[in-house]
Amino acid sequence: MPWGPDPASLFVDSTRARRHDVPAALAAPFAGRRTALRRPGPVAGLETQLPTWHVGQGGAGAGRKARARPRAPFTAADPMGLADLLRGLFGRSGPEPDRGAGIDELARRLGVSVEALQATPVAYRSFTIPKRSGRGERRIDAPEPALKALQRRILRRLLGRLKAHPAATGFERCHSIATNALCHTGQAVVLRMDIRDFFPSTREARVHRYFQKIGWNRDASGLLTRLCTYRGGLPQGAPTSPRLSNLVNVLLDTRLEALAKSIGAAYTRYADDLVFSFAKDERVSIHAAIQTTKTILEDEGYALHQDRKLQIMRRHERQRVTGLVVNDGVRLPRETRRRLRAVEHHLRTGRPATLTAAQLAGWEALRSMIDRQVDAARGGGGAGEGRGV
Repeated sequence: MPWGPDPASLFVDSTRARRHDVPAALAAPFAGRRTALRRPGPVAGLETQLPTWHVGQGGAGAGRKARARPRAPFTAADPMGLADLLRGLFGRSGPEPDRGAGIDELARRLGVSVEALQATPVAYRSFTIPKRSGRGERRIDAPEPALKALQRRILRRLLGRLKAHPAATGFERCHSIATNALCHTGQAVVLRMDIRDFFPSTREARVHRYFQKIGWNRDASGLLTRLCTYRGGLPQGAPTSPRLSNLVNVLLDTRLEALAKSIGAAYTRYADDLVFSFAKDERVSIHAAIQTTKTILEDEGYALHQDRKLQIMRRHERQRVTGLVVNDGVRLPRETRRRLRAVEHHLRTGRPATLTAAQLAGWEALRSMIDRQVDAARGGGGAGEGRGV
């Protein structure tokens, strides 16, 4: 399916990107079909008749025709208004009527009283740890026990049943560093970019908007946002932050995946780690991926790390994705495998080793998990479907 005269214009024009960021090719499979947008019911949340991203059951307004909205510039190729539909679900928009489930229903779902829910103190313990790269420190905001227990309930009872974009592989069921790396094996070029301060840059306004979009009213959304954010963003250290970072970024992943398809690349995101891989080594496509990704991220409220975090890995080099080598299959780096064999030998012969027996067992479990998930993916065992609310 052709992408039109200037595919890059669908992504680069920042004045139109928020309103019209879905290319015509995304709407092509649905051309000629009528699709109604179902309004949220009192509990269920948003639901569409599209074959992906189903959330919840039909609400009281199910089946009604959607109100007419201004058309995107691809009207001819987008007769059902998919661009507007995705923007309404996941994009920034104006104020909406205060409808949906309230705090009473939220407390019922979480299995706590309204009083206990509202009285939970938003208290954190902040500290820093060295970054794995050895350059600088990472700030951790760890919730105090009462808040952490409630956040785990929110994660298990509310967020765990919602579905993120398929390209988001971090912190998702049936996904791991292995399934993320498997998407980029045997490619001519692997491009890796890193989002700066990913969790804190996921702002509380976006989190609040997301809770309203899935069916909670203003008060309940405000309370959920207060419980799940800190210092204006997602706290690195809260159990809810990884899952929320995927859920609120469905539109970001949609735009980056569409960009990847337009330049013949594959795309995945593992937390703040963006990876594009190319079957052909074409400098124009690689440059387009870098520059356009920067623009899309800025439009979504993020920024890339400086050039030291950008890696272009060609076939004659070692290509690494989420710590695994993907030149030919998926495996641990050679130096890691050699180190593990040496540790195993030292432990077996009673000599001093750099790892304990328990640590070595953990590495062996990781290696077995990688082999098992790679074999399952190659044999057709993919990720399970997310359930609706």
